[in-house]
Amino acid sequence: MSDVNRDIARWRMALSQEGRFLPDELDELESHLRESLDSLVRRGLPEDQALTKAITTTGDPLTIDNEFSKVRSVSAKTLWRAYGVAPLVAPAAFAAIVFVTGLLFTDPKDPGTPIGVILIPILSLTLGVAVSYLLAIACWMPVMFFLRKRGWLDAFRVHAAALLLSIVECLLIEGAFYGKSTPRPADLRKCLWPSTLVLAGMVIPSVMLSASTFWWLLARGERRVHA
Repeated sequence: MSDVNRDIARWRMALSQEGRFLPDELDELESHLRESLDSLVRRGLPEDQALTKAITTTGDPLTIDNEFSKVRSVSAKTLWRAYGVAPLVAPAAFAAIVFVTGLLFTDPKDPGTPIGVILIPILSLTLGVAVSYLLAIACWMPVMFFLRKRGWLDAFRVHAAALLLSIVECLLIEGAFYGKSTPRPADLRKCLWPSTLVLAGMVIPSVMLSASTFWWLLARGERRVHA
C-alpha cells in the first residue's frame, strides 16, 4: 500500500501546486479519493488499477481545479447583493458593543449616564452606516472583485481582508484622534495603547461579523444559482 500512498501524495501535491485549494479542501478531496479506492479494492480490483480508476472518477488535478473555479466564480450580481446588506452589520454590532459597554462600566447615579449610554450608540450607528458603506465601496468591493477575477474568492481570504481592513481602520481612527489632541501627549505609547486596545476590541469583531455575513450571502446566492 506504500506505493499507493506515494501516488496519492503525488496527486495531492499536483493539486496543491494549482494554488487554488485550501488545506481542508485538499483533505476532503483526498478523503473522497481514498473512499473510492477502498471501495474498488473491496470489489477485487488490484490496488494500482483501483487507484487509476479512483483518480479518473475523482478527477485529475486540472479537471478538479476547473470545476472548483466554476463553483467559486461568484457572479457580480451576487457580490453587489452582498454589498447591499453586509455593511449594515458592522455599525450595528459596534453600536451594540458600545451600548453594552456603557451599561456595564458607567455609573448609573451619574446624571449624564442615561444620555451617554443611549446617544453615543445612536450616533455611532448613524455615522457608522455611512462610513461602512463608503469604506466598502472604496476599499472592500475592489478587493472582492480582484479575488473573484483571480479565482481566490473564498472564506479564508474574505475574512483575512476584513481583518486587515479593521486593523487599518483602527490605526486611522487613532491617528486622527492623536492629530486632533491638544496638547499632544509626550509618550505616544501610553496615549495610544489603552485606547487602541479598546477600539480594536469593538471594531475588529464588528467588521469580522460583517465579513461573515458577506461570505454567507455569497455562498447562499451561489447555492441558489447552482440549485
